[in-house]
Amino acid sequence: MDHANRCYLPVEHSLLIPSIVRSFRAEFEARCGRGRQSCRAAVLPKVLDFDEARGDFVYARARKPVVPAG
Repeated sequence: MDHANRCYLPVEHSLLIPSIVRSFRAEFEARCGRGRQSCRAAVLPKVLDFDEARGDFVYARARKPVVPAG
């Protein structure tokens, strides 16, 4: 596999996600078997800024939860 990417994030993702799925296979299979019935809305606030002095993100107030697709 050629890892000569300018950004290493896709390579990390390609290694991490399969590892997580292998490690938690039973949990993934159980979740897939339930479908959306156990899904809950996720609150994903928009990142507005990063305060370098504090090392902290500034988030917008969430308007409404994001419902998972499917």
